Amino acid sequence: MDVKLEDLDHEEILRTREEAIRQRHISAGTSLEVGDILDRLGLRRGGVITQAALVLYGKRFMPGLSAMPAEDGSVQRNQDHGDILDNRQEHLHAFAVLREGIAFLDRTLPLASHFPRWKNPTGRPSSRAA
Repeated sequence: MDVKLEDLDHEEILRTREEAIRQRHISAGTSLEVGDILDRLGLRRGGVITQAALVLYGKRFMPGLSAMPAEDGSVQRNQDHGDILDNRQEHLHAFAVLREGIAFLDRTLPLASHFPRWKNPTGRPSSRAA
């Protein structure tokens, strides 16, 4: 498989570099050149980009290597497809799949920030009372 640096998401590679520096996995002196970063992360060996790099950072996917499908859907009654409101399928690299998944959860799972204290309507002591 002939993969070139142009086939990879350079912006995502640079984000990975910054995070690796922040977590002290690589030194702050690591080059901003994408090929050097891939070498440092073990995702390019002998000048050849690995399939792992393609899965993690690929902008387009090569024949013979499947893209990672990212599907999301939120709930609404639909006669043909069950409970689906927002149904999409994307073919993205691994980090984009994670970002899309987190964004989907942010859109569809609003969480309460306040939980009222439980009150026993009988006025009698309860094991649930804190």
